[in-house]
Amino acid sequence: MRREVRLQRGSLARLCASLRGAVALLAVLHMGQLAAQTRKSVWDGVFTAEQAVRGKTSFAANCAVCHGADLAALNRPPLKGEQFLNHWMEGSLDALFGHVKAMPPGRANLGDAAYVDLLAFLLEANLFPAGARELDPETIPSIQVQGKNGPAPVPNFALVDVVGCFAPGPRDSWTLTNGSEPARTRSPMQPTEAEIAGAKAKPLGSQTFQLLDVEFFSSAFHPEALAGHKVNAKGFLIRAGAGVRINVTWVEMLAANCGH
Repeated sequence: MRREVRLQRGSLARLCASLRGAVALLAVLHMGQLAAQTRKSVWDGVFTAEQAVRGKTSFAANCAVCHGADLAALNRPPLKGEQFLNHWMEGSLDALFGHVKAMPPGRANLGDAAYVDLLAFLLEANLFPAGARELDPETIPSIQVQGKNGPAPVPNFALVDVVGCFAPGPRDSWTLTNGSEPARTRSPMQPTEAEIAGAKAKPLGSQTFQLLDVEFFSSAFHPEALAGHKVNAKGFLIRAGAGVRINVTWVEMLAANCGH
């Protein structure tokens, strides 16, 4: 009788653990769906014209000496135009905001309000429309940088995050099969707990990526141990000819069985 009770309690504990896992997975999926529903883009008038004017004044006082009054100093990367936008396209506006807040290096922090105004000025300078409501730090993470025609594939050479099945390829190489659509990331290294939870919830896809420099990204990494596993891979996306490659910066195991 006692053994039967212990077995029942063990089964109940496993059931509770499974339910907690299912609830956590549903929560991640729900948050992803909610974010997709509420996310705006830079084409939705996310700043005001007055804000951009304040940002222009602040730029002239704090930034033009390095970046030029026209945002295109010869000794610095441009702050407007195709080259600039490609670096931030298909990602959250929060990434650009973080870059703006890191400026000017070695000088006093200007404060969030001034940095938001500077961001509004950069958006206006890149021909994004103004709107009726001011941009603020709380809404910036929910705003997507994208082209006028809507979301597009992540640009070539961007740092990306993908999920797929780790598998051996030809001539001692490694591939990612059943790969998800590449998503832009700003961190090339080990994912956070939140990133891992999101990657575990992400379904597999239909893409195949050749993985470059797998054996070099970490001296402690043994790729053969991950064969057949579901993984989260980070690296630089390279589209060339018919193939798509990822120059690997990190690989994280998500599940032992790639069917999950």
